Amino acid sequence: MTELMNTSLYLFPTEAIATVPAISAVSKCLQQLKILGSAFAEYHFLVGNNFFQHIIFAGCSPAMQLKPNPTNDSNFTHISWLISSGDPRLLIANRDARPRCPSCNHKLSNWKTNVLDWIAHPTQSYTCEKCHQSCSVTSLNWRHYAAYGSLLVQIHQVFPGEAVPSEQLVNALQDATEATWTYAWADKA
Repeated sequence: MTELMNTSLYLFPTEAIATVPAISAVSKCLQQLKILGSAFAEYHFLVGNNFFQHIIFAGCSPAMQLKPNPTNDSNFTHISWLISSGDPRLLIANRDARPRCPSCNHKLSNWKTNVLDWIAHPTQSYTCEKCHQSCSVTSLNWRHYAAYGSLLVQIHQVFPGEAVPSEQLVNALQDATEATWTYAWADKA
């Protein structure tokens, strides 16, 4: 039995606030790499035949449920799109995140008091308590524990640190969308 997880692996453009790639280009790229399987709901897909070639898991053999079961059809490993027509979304791995200032690398000590406001308004800025430099919340060094953007590829049921995209996948997404892509682990949307 697969343990219920409240985190996912997200893929998104690094300039996610400014760049919204066409969903058709992202979908076509993932289909060509055979990462996407068949759709089972709008914007939700089973994993494809080459999923484990492009999503690299730590450890020797992860135990994963890859198909829905009759009692809980969303708590299994699958792929979906998160699309925001308004402000971009900010998703954080609240338990694991330890953001730092991008200017001086100072560890933010009080970030959890601001997190709900940051999630509601991800385009706002933060001023470092140590160096007094201002930056956007999304520019903080989240160390891959926060995802942000208007289009995110969500890979459900992945523990933080458990899996990363292959270099080939990241390069293919870049070629398909003319944007640089990255990844993060965060709590489910």
